[in-house]
Amino acid sequence: MNNLDLDSLGITRHPTEYLHFADAEVTLEVHLFQGSATLSALQPYLGVLSAGEQSRGAKFVFERHVAAFQLRCILLRHFLAERLLCKSAELEFHQGPYGKPYLSASPSVSNVAFNLSHSADMLAIAVCSENCQNGFPSLQLGVDIELRRSLSDSDRLAEQFLHPDELAIWKTGSESVRQLEMMNVWVAKEALLKCAGVGFAFEPAQLHVGIEQVRNGAGRVMIPSDEGVLKGSEVGCAEFQIVDRFREFAMSAAVFRREL
Repeated sequence: MNNLDLDSLGITRHPTEYLHFADAEVTLEVHLFQGSATLSALQPYLGVLSAGEQSRGAKFVFERHVAAFQLRCILLRHFLAERLLCKSAELEFHQGPYGKPYLSASPSVSNVAFNLSHSADMLAIAVCSENCQNGFPSLQLGVDIELRRSLSDSDRLAEQFLHPDELAIWKTGSESVRQLEMMNVWVAKEALLKCAGVGFAFEPAQLHVGIEQVRNGAGRVMIPSDEGVLKGSEVGCAEFQIVDRFREFAMSAAVFRREL
């Protein structure tokens, strides 16, 4: 992968997940990397990082957290560079008002939409190439992956995180079902809010995903605009899918085609 030796770093690249979204008329690729690397193993690849990335990495206290951050940056750069047929160090990243990363709008990269998420030792990179309007991809996407774990305070989290209609249905399930569905609703909402570019600046309890849709593994949801994040204004209907591939991880991806 663009001269990056995954084996020497101890990184496994899992088979790509392909998700088709009918409304957006697009097939999303989710690329999955699993493993951890030491700072010494990453040393030969640090030259591709920007000054900003190096500065952010230096703010972590523990070496394992520094290494994990550097690894994510290196994997993302090499993956996108491989796809765009350019050098990893040439890629220029920016952030939206709520932290969503995107590539600078040059002709060679403006047709790529991407998003990433990490949990434990897993990194998910969702990506799609498409035709552009006014130099920008009209497709917005989001992905979230979370390590499944027992939620001792699931009732409190549900009150804060679930829409009232979702909460009423969620409470009818058994404890094991509630644990499973909480994680699936969580990743669906986070993927949708990352797709919208607002993240948790928008109250997740205001976003109605629907327990029934989550149980079905896919659905459509009205999403908020980044400009109207505090007012909850909606910009259109996004699609999401639950990816039930890893027993130990919950994962979801979402897409929305924005009119430019």
